[in-house]
Amino acid sequence: MTSINFKLKNIKYLTFIFLFLILSINFLTSVSQGMVGNEDKETQLLSPNDDFNLISLQGNMPIFIHKDTVFLYSHWDACVLTVDISDIDNPGEPNSIITNSSYYVRGFNIYEDYLITDAGANLLVYDISNPNTIGDPIHIINEEETYGFDIGEMCFENNIAYISSYNIPLYEIYIVDFTDFPDIVSINNVEVDYLIDELYFEDGYLYFSTDEFNYSGFIDLTDPQNPGEPIYIFNATVDFTMDIMKYDDFLYVSTNNNEYPQSGYLSVIDISDKNNPSEIKTIETVSSTTFHMTIYEETLYIGLDDFGVIIFDISDPSNPIEAGRTSFNTGNLDVYDLAVFNDYLFMSAASGLGIISLNKIGFYTRTASLSPLVIILGLLITTIYSSTRKRK
Repeated sequence: MTSINFKLKNIKYLTFIFLFLILSINFLTSVSQGMVGNEDKETQLLSPNDDFNLISLQGNMPIFIHKDTVFLYSHWDACVLTVDISDIDNPGEPNSIITNSSYYVRGFNIYEDYLITDAGANLLVYDISNPNTIGDPIHIINEEETYGFDIGEMCFENNIAYISSYNIPLYEIYIVDFTDFPDIVSINNVEVDYLIDELYFEDGYLYFSTDEFNYSGFIDLTDPQNPGEPIYIFNATVDFTMDIMKYDDFLYVSTNNNEYPQSGYLSVIDISDKNNPSEIKTIETVSSTTFHMTIYEETLYIGLDDFGVIIFDISDPSNPIEAGRTSFNTGNLDVYDLAVFNDYLFMSAASGLGIISLNKIGFYTRTASLSPLVIILGLLITTIYSSTRKRK
C-alpha cells in the first residue's frame, strides 16, 4: 500500500512539473515572439546623424548590395549610383557610375559580377568586379525584335534571367540563359495579361505583381522549356499591387488604392495549393502608399511613402502581426526600396539612402499577459493539487 501511495505521489509531482514546464514554455515563447501582451503602438521617430546615416541623393529607386557596395538607380537623374559601405558606420560619398539620359530604366539587376540595366529594347551589361572602376558597357544585347518594344523588370535565378517586356497591348516574360555569357540564349517566353511591376523567383516558380492593376500571380517554371500557364490572383480590396514576396506557403503583396486619402495594404495569399490560391487576409497598413518589402529573420519590413517603415512579425506566416513603425525625421523620406545586409537596413528613398542598424528599429513595447492556454493549465494544476489535498 505504501508503495502504491509512493507511486501516486510521484505521479502527482511529475504531472505538476510537466504542466508547469508546458506553461512556462508557452508563456516565454509567446513573449519572445511578441504574440501576447498589450501593445503601446507609439511610432518611433528617428533623426538622421543622431540615429541613422542619411546620404543625400535624389530620386532613388531599386537598391542592390554587392561586394560591400550599394547600387541604386536614380530615375530622376537617369543614372546608377554607388555608395561604399566597407565601413558600414561611415559610408562613402555617392558616386555616379552610369548615366543614360535617353531612357527611363525599369529593369536593373546584378548577375555575378555584372550589372544589367535596360535601355529601351536593349540590355546594357557592365563589369562591376571592381565597383570603383566601372566604365562603358562591355556588352550590349540588342534584341528589339526578340524582347519587344521595351524591357521592364528582371530577376535572376542561378544562370537564368526572367525579363518582362511590353509592347502594349502585348505583355511577355522572356526566359534567357546566361550560362555562356556574353553569349545568351533565349529559352522561351510567356505571354501575360498585364504589365509586370515586380518579379520574384523561388523554388521553380516565378511570382509577379502587376503595374496599375489589382492582380498578382505566378508561373510554374520548374521546366523553363515548358512553362506553365500564368495563374492570376485577384484582390478586390485594392486598385493596384506594388511588390510581392514569398515566405513559407504564403505570398505577401504590398497593395494600394487610388482613393483619396490613399491607403496601403498588405495582402496575405495562401499558395499551399498552387491550383487554388486564396487570399486569406488583407491588412490596412496606413493611410499612405506601401512600396517594396524585404524579409529578414521572421520579420517583414515594408517601405511607406510618407511614414518610413512598418514592421510585421511573421513567425506565424499565415497571420502577420504589426510589430512596429518607424518614422524618419527628414522631411521627405518616402521609403521606396529596402534591403538588409550585415544586420543593417538600407532604405532607398526620394531624399537619400538611409542606413540604420536593425537594433535601433522601433518595435512596439509589449506588456506580458496570460494567454488562454496558460490560464487553462493554471486551473488544471490548481484542481490536481486541491484533489490530492482532499484525499489526505
